[in-house]
Amino acid sequence: MAISAGPFETVLLAELRLGLPPVFYWRLYEIEDDWAFILKLHSLFEGALTRLVKEKLTLREIRQENLTPYDSFFSRVQLADRLELLDPDYKNYFLSLNHLRNDITHNIRHINLRLPAYFDSLAENDFRRATRGLGAGFKNLPLDLAQALKPLLKLKKSKHTPKTVRDLFMCLWPKFTIWHSGIYALDLISLHFHFEMTGDSVCQEAEMEAKLQDLLLDPEVITFKKKLAKKLGGSGSN
Repeated sequence: MAISAGPFETVLLAELRLGLPPVFYWRLYEIEDDWAFILKLHSLFEGALTRLVKEKLTLREIRQENLTPYDSFFSRVQLADRLELLDPDYKNYFLSLNHLRNDITHNIRHINLRLPAYFDSLAENDFRRATRGLGAGFKNLPLDLAQALKPLLKLKKSKHTPKTVRDLFMCLWPKFTIWHSGIYALDLISLHFHFEMTGDSVCQEAEMEAKLQDLLLDPEVITFKKKLAKKLGGSGSN
């Protein structure tokens, strides 16, 4: 591509493909209700996976697989995996997000969900499993407990002792961790929307660059990027 395309740009393209307004994903994080945030995030990825799978089945002329409106989210993830559209980390992310969504919607006590309290309430094995999946946007590397943990854990007391980078982010900032991982999950989906392997070569979708150029010139996108740059520049962190 002539235009440099990172996750911000690929997410814009995915939003366009799905009929969503520009920077829709970035504004999901502004939802204050954790319960609503998880449901909307899950709904977004269900729609994205459905659209992607249908497009690939048609493009590749695959007859032995099919997708119906009655297929579960789990089934859609498994089909996307069989079509080689998912990296293992992001397959696990979607399945973990689906597990979280099912848990909070099928248990009325979670109606006033607060994600920090939710993850603190999990048994040790369930917490480790959740962080491996929902923390897919971070390296799953072990922490040096003596050096890395002490200053960070002063920010929040947690029931669980982080053992990996993903554990640490989930303990400190669970909503951000889930949302941040979703950026790269949507980035992956967007790349599959716009590129396809043909033999030994990769074919780029026609007019992709023109669409991205239009998106980057959208007043909504320009305003958002200016606000984001100001926020990041002013904070000196994050």
